[in-house]
Amino acid sequence: MASDEASIDFNHFEWILDNEVVIPVLLRWSKASAARIAGKDEPEEHVHVGPASLALPGVGSSALEDFPPEAFSPVVGLDVDRAALEEAAKRTRTRPDIRWLSWDLTIESRPGIQEEIKHTPVAELSSDSGSHPSRAGLEVLPDSYDIVLDKGTLDYVICEEVSKCCSYLRNMRALVSSGLSRRESGLRPVYVLISFRARSLLLQLLGIFDFELLEEIGDLEVGSNTKQRASIYVMGVRPPDIANSREDEEARFQEAMDLHYRNHSPLTGGEGISSLMSVEKCSLNEAWKLLIPEEMQVEYDFNLFCEDLEASQPEALRRGFMTGPELVSFLEQNQ
Repeated sequence: MASDEASIDFNHFEWILDNEVVIPVLLRWSKASAARIAGKDEPEEHVHVGPASLALPGVGSSALEDFPPEAFSPVVGLDVDRAALEEAAKRTRTRPDIRWLSWDLTIESRPGIQEEIKHTPVAELSSDSGSHPSRAGLEVLPDSYDIVLDKGTLDYVICEEVSKCCSYLRNMRALVSSGLSRRESGLRPVYVLISFRARSLLLQLLGIFDFELLEEIGDLEVGSNTKQRASIYVMGVRPPDIANSREDEEARFQEAMDLHYRNHSPLTGGEGISSLMSVEKCSLNEAWKLLIPEEMQVEYDFNLFCEDLEASQPEALRRGFMTGPELVSFLEQNQ
């Protein structure tokens, strides 16, 4: 079979919003000449000529080739899933400005344990050759970016333990802020977050890590199969008021999470616990809907619920229903 560019089709998946919806927002905060792209004579006030460096944490198989090189370069996809990156690297092998970096962002680290997934030249990759992108040690990549685009990764990480989520947000802060002192254009690097989560919770959690809101676009439709609406938050990093310790950040994070779910879940108060205790028997699907706030059900789906149930109450999983005391016990163990 001929080594034809069009003959090789690698799928991609976009989480929450398609890139075409997000790119206009990014252009407003990039160094790219939005005026040139739009065919105008002068750029907007805070837009500077030249491409913006862009990083996407938790990128998966997203179509980074959607981001035009005259506006965004380099474009760096970060993900812990090396296999997904290898497949994505095949698809973008004609774009040397697109890079793929394997990195567990829930662990605080600097370049060294990261691994770049290298491109294979087009001439060496055919659909019947079985070739894969070669791997190599980290080459020179930015230590910070003009734009960090988070398409729902924080939503997922919030379901992890507190220390991992805090490590993720510290990494986001470092990716955005570590180059602030050397910026000469006056451009402000930004963390662009797309999320289903409650606005009040997100802004409180991000504030712990020195992020401040610069722009917000809410009530975005994400598809016909869900009632949920997404929001885009453009965040800058402000100088910290005080130097917080890791322990203090994690304690404040835990306190904010506990307070939010006490205030927003009918189950965590005294009346809620009493109502759970009065449940004689309910199916596992009913239990999941009872115990998990609706805003979390996309990230913490029924399968994840069953995995946690298997770890804490395997007998309930085996028989396929839960009693009131078991509901309360699960809530206490996994809150």
